[in-house]
Amino acid sequence: MMFDRSKVYTALNANELSKGDIVYVANTLERLKCIFYSDSDNNFYVKDVYDISSESNESRIGVIGMDGKIFYFNLAYLICPSYNAEAYKAWHEGKKIEMEYAEPDENESSVWKLFENEEPNWYYFHYRPAQEKTVEKEYRPFNSIDELTAEFVKRFQIAPPSYALPLIWVKQKDKDERYLITGFVKSEQSGQVVKIGNGYFGLGVLFEHYEFLDGSPCGVEK
Repeated sequence: MMFDRSKVYTALNANELSKGDIVYVANTLERLKCIFYSDSDNNFYVKDVYDISSESNESRIGVIGMDGKIFYFNLAYLICPSYNAEAYKAWHEGKKIEMEYAEPDENESSVWKLFENEEPNWYYFHYRPAQEKTVEKEYRPFNSIDELTAEFVKRFQIAPPSYALPLIWVKQKDKDERYLITGFVKSEQSGQVVKIGNGYFGLGVLFEHYEFLDGSPCGVEK
């Protein structure tokens, strides 16, 4: 890798740097090149641009030191623009990153693909830490009143007394109508039903038309 003079910033062009840009910093060109070509771990010299001081100062490029204070340097070498800083740090921590591709998907939004090449080109492409794929949970109706009460106690971490059932509040989906389940009925004819208001509803109806007050389904995860 060759030292690129176009990536060197001095008092003359320091204003072209952005807060959050990742740079090497030094006070002499000799030292800056020494850090750049060093075979040892030079991450110690990697800093985020924090401030650019006024043109009345010789040292204009401000970074945060290990003690939390701001230190100003004469020179900086741009390693990674601020818009890729988060991905840069993830990459050097051994985490996976994704690269943005030009072709849009069917929703005309950017397409991100896992980047697995040897070294990202931080200057010309846009990267981000790899996004975790969230799998939406699937639920089913409760099989029994006992399962309903056990799941409610577990989900909301409540501890009803041994002589009483938990007070279970539910609301109708897409409506701000809240009800307390006031009865649990088991019969050969109706099966297992709950009393909500003046009506009695099976556990399948409870699942389809009601939810708990936090918006979670009146059912158990499959």
